[in-house]
Amino acid sequence: MPTIEHEYVETHAKSRALHEHADGARKSDVNGHAYLDCWSGHGALILGHNHPAIVAAIAEQAKRGLPYSA
Repeated sequence: MPTIEHEYVETHAKSRALHEHADGARKSDVNGHAYLDCWSGHGALILGHNHPAIVAAIAEQAKRGLPYSA
């Protein structure tokens, strides 16, 4: 049985392709304007969507355990 994620990927190929290129803290619109993305992540994404130092820090912390409850 397909998941909602699978269904979305299958029906939104262009969005998926754009998602694959997410990197850095800037987003651009269809008119070519670039924006600093510090809203959706409530400020955290000012470091970028895939900054190597942040990814490494998260991976290192994950080895130590993560909080499992809200």
